[in-house]
Amino acid sequence: MAKVSNWWSRLSPTAKRNLAVGSIGTVLVASIIGLALVSPEVTKPSSKQATIQHILTDSDPRSLGIDGISAQLRDLLQKNRRTKPPSGRA
Repeated sequence: MAKVSNWWSRLSPTAKRNLAVGSIGTVLVASIIGLALVSPEVTKPSSKQATIQHILTDSDPRSLGIDGISAQLRDLLQKNRRTKPPSGRA
């Protein structure tokens, strides 16, 4: 231990600062690399895979799209006719 203390006391202030900053930097980089290797990888599905999952269905896509909207509109119009009293104007 005396050798290290003697060696440290012989260093210039600039060398001491550089050694301290370099040591801290080395420890930080090693910690980051260690954490990156230990943590599990999380993979996101690519947008192409998500699109394919949503496009491929067992039902008819037209019934989900245009025909479905048409049926909803028809139901809403019928409900509106039932709740709204007829007016004299056309």
